[in-house]
Amino acid sequence: MNLEFYCAFEERFRGSRELIKSRLQIYLPFIAPLKDIYPDTRIIDLGCGRGEWLEVLAENGFSAQGVDLSEAMVGVCQKYSLRATLGEALSFLKTLPDESQAVVSGFHLVEHISFEDLEALVKESLRVLKPSGLLILETPNPENIIVGTSSFYLDPSHQKPIPPQLLAFLPEYHGFRKVKILRLQDPEEPDERTDWNLRRVLNGVSPDYAVVAQKGGPAKLLDAIAPAFDVEYGLTLETVVDKYQQQVETRVIEVEARIAKIETRVTELLNSPSWRFTAPLRWVESAVHRLTLSLLNHRAKVLLWLMALLRWSKSALREFTPSALAHRAKMLLRRIAFYVSSRPRLKKAALGVLNRFPTLKYRLERIVNGASVIPAVQHNNVPANLAELSPQARRIYRDLKAAIGQRRKVGD
Repeated sequence: MNLEFYCAFEERFRGSRELIKSRLQIYLPFIAPLKDIYPDTRIIDLGCGRGEWLEVLAENGFSAQGVDLSEAMVGVCQKYSLRATLGEALSFLKTLPDESQAVVSGFHLVEHISFEDLEALVKESLRVLKPSGLLILETPNPENIIVGTSSFYLDPSHQKPIPPQLLAFLPEYHGFRKVKILRLQDPEEPDERTDWNLRRVLNGVSPDYAVVAQKGGPAKLLDAIAPAFDVEYGLTLETVVDKYQQQVETRVIEVEARIAKIETRVTELLNSPSWRFTAPLRWVESAVHRLTLSLLNHRAKVLLWLMALLRWSKSALREFTPSALAHRAKMLLRRIAFYVSSRPRLKKAALGVLNRFPTLKYRLERIVNGASVIPAVQHNNVPANLAELSPQARRIYRDLKAAIGQRRKVGD
């Protein structure tokens, strides 16, 4: 990974230098007795980053050295006059002499390395620590549901979250005398007024934790640090869930008590003299209410009926206009003509009737697409090409023909 990118990433998401230094004060009660036990107390900080822990140690009179893979981070440490070396943490730890360090620390380091390297780091720490010396390992807490499912993976160099019980078991298994889990950076200090809502259940557990492991040593040395091990730190998931459950149960009891109080008041009201005296008024009020609803329902039904009638009237008006009626009549006549033409005996009978009424026949032929459905009958006194003319047209034709003949005779 690009180290410049990661330095910028830490600068954005790690928190300010002063914030980190304030959070690290919680470890001073563990290491302060070591300064009395070992005047030349030496502390090695693996993956020292920007050097906030080195600065806290220097401010409290400890001799500390850091090691980090990032040249930029080492440069930041040197800017604050802190001792820091460029190198890989486990490799550097292996170069240290036995029982040479009072404290070995690694803040937000273990989630960046494999489990095999973590196990080797714990074993090497036990080797280099003085009797009663301390191993401090801090990491994100996957018991916090938001951390374990989301914010842990914000850092692209994280490998996998490590449950507190696993990280605590590792130094215990490899020979450390005491192991303590510190849950850290609680969002807020809970009290009696804390609202344990669902959001607090998801994000209320300590977002970080640390395992502080102490190497075996003389009882006097172990007892000097014992008070720090006896303090409880932070919130577990079980604690948060129990608090939420207790609050829910308390609210359910409160609601049930309110309901019981309301039921008692209602019973008292129903049994009171005033309730009996006002019964007629309530009956009248109920009757008026029912009558009002009935009238409203009746009006609504009438309105719906009128709207339906209006729609039907509009449709009917469109269907019964003169043009609509004429169109329907033409369609009916065409169907009748088709039916008659397809039956020879009926067709012959129809022609016998229509031939007696030439005008009616003509108009019917005009209606049926302007063409004769029933074959025309030739009249003896009318030329064949005039058979399609109406009687009036034929009279006009005969009158014109007679006039022309008369004029020809006069001319002759």
